[in-house]
Amino acid sequence: MRKTWVYLLIAPALTVAAFLVGRATGIHSKKDGAQDPAAEEVEAAPGQLWTCGMHPQVIRKEPGICPICHMKLTPLRKGRGEAGGTVTIDPVVVQNMGLRVSEVTRGPLTTRLRAAGYLREAQPAQRDFSLKVGGWVEKLHAHTDGMHLRKGEPLLELYSPSLLTAQEELIAARRALEALPSDAGPAVRREAEALLETAKQKLLLWDLAPEDVQAISAEKQARPTITFQSPMQGHLIERLVVEGSSVEPGQKLFRIVDHSTLWLDAQIYEQQMPFVSMGQTATARVAAFPGKSWQGSIIFIHPHMSEATRTATARIQVENSGLILKPGMYATVEIESRLSEEAVLVPRSAVIDTGVRQIAFVAREGGRFDPRELRVGAENDEGLLEVVEGLKAGERVVVSGQFLLDVESRTQEAIQKLLSGELLSGGHPPSTAQTPPPLVELEVRERLRPEVDGVLSRYLELSRVLSSDDEKKAPESAAALANAARALVEKAARGPLQAPAEEVHRRARALSGQPLKESQKSFKPLSDAVISLVARVPPSSAVGEKLYVLHCPMFPGEWLQADPRVANPFYGGEMLECGEVVRTIQPETGR
Repeated sequence: MRKTWVYLLIAPALTVAAFLVGRATGIHSKKDGAQDPAAEEVEAAPGQLWTCGMHPQVIRKEPGICPICHMKLTPLRKGRGEAGGTVTIDPVVVQNMGLRVSEVTRGPLTTRLRAAGYLREAQPAQRDFSLKVGGWVEKLHAHTDGMHLRKGEPLLELYSPSLLTAQEELIAARRALEALPSDAGPAVRREAEALLETAKQKLLLWDLAPEDVQAISAEKQARPTITFQSPMQGHLIERLVVEGSSVEPGQKLFRIVDHSTLWLDAQIYEQQMPFVSMGQTATARVAAFPGKSWQGSIIFIHPHMSEATRTATARIQVENSGLILKPGMYATVEIESRLSEEAVLVPRSAVIDTGVRQIAFVAREGGRFDPRELRVGAENDEGLLEVVEGLKAGERVVVSGQFLLDVESRTQEAIQKLLSGELLSGGHPPSTAQTPPPLVELEVRERLRPEVDGVLSRYLELSRVLSSDDEKKAPESAAALANAARALVEKAARGPLQAPAEEVHRRARALSGQPLKESQKSFKPLSDAVISLVARVPPSSAVGEKLYVLHCPMFPGEWLQADPRVANPFYGGEMLECGEVVRTIQPETGR
């Protein structure tokens, strides 16, 4: 069912592509179904090239079938293959194709970045409350989690023998000072005053309020309980005592948090990170208060990315003077940023991103379209992409229909390569090993052949696993190949095969633990390394009577098999039979 839907989606584009190829090849259908004589002349012409209407990148010197879709190849009209991949299309056809162009501009690269985040308590606004003296809680005023406390508001009343003793010392020192006769000497009075001050400091160091200490010193007897007050304004978020609890010095009793300032942790995606910096102003909105917004500045950017969400945290400090914002609220954030004052900008739709390179088609006079390779930068929120290299302001680029131009351009490049001899004779696709590396000395080949056989056997098994889409065995097979390659590296140390052996080991180890699809995509550099290895040291006949080098024109890439029947490891079941044998490797029997 999935393949059917994919076909339905791409069928219109393929129809237009086939139409272009049909025009280019000069094939016309008569109403009565008769063969066009002109077509027969083209087919019989010397030097005729052949292509596939569904896969125009397939170019052959002889008629046959497409190695990808197995459709019959059609003759290619002479005169195609303009240098550089330039495409020339009749203006009428351009109009029918719906090609649209846009001018390359120059201006500031700005964007309004949008992100999601959550409000949370500001860590510097948190404070734990504990006592420096032991006792028992006689009355608890801060009795409900979440209640709002004002600075100086009572938290609890404590009975403490130590506090009773200290109060009595303070009262006694005050009475002693008052009892001094008027003719007492200055030294005696200073000593009495020092005793009173020492008694006061003792209570102050136990965190009694100064006004309470002053009041106690004037009283006739000690208070049975002492009231301790909140040191700050905030919400009680944690309470660890109840009435009657005994407390020890240093024991945590409460945690209070001031919510007049909150943190907003916004999740910034990896591609948005260039637009975010310390000190930027951000605007926050919450669903609970539509139409209201809060301003804040970025005070911290987390140094690590989350592997699960591919985001980093940008922390914004938000003032919450009315205390209407609550920790845990979901918020949306807007950050306006300017990366460059003068940048070359093109619409995002003008750039074809292959994953390896970016291409745009520049429109010229006379229906000519030049492919231009670009180096691009950041993208803003208006769909404009920065071009670092490849385009100039004032040039016109295609923004609609450029994929059809890309197919035509690649077809013409293939024709140029074929005509210039870059492709193998007989119409075979290009090989990754145009000039095979030389064989190493016979003595070295004989000594290392068992390890090379081990590497190749496990490589062929991994290729089979990838072509059969066996997700469970793929990591296991890659690990087995890496182990075999390590054994070869150890035996080939400081010899002519050390570098190619290390390359195979590095590529195999990179595949270990990867998901199936990632392993299939990364199989090409491993295959290239193994093909280069066996070119230096051919395996023995124990691996197979003959090895086949196969080429996939869609990927493109080459791989090895011991069986000529195509089993594509790059695509697996999606295009299992895509490919063809381009050459063979004979095992070496040895002496």
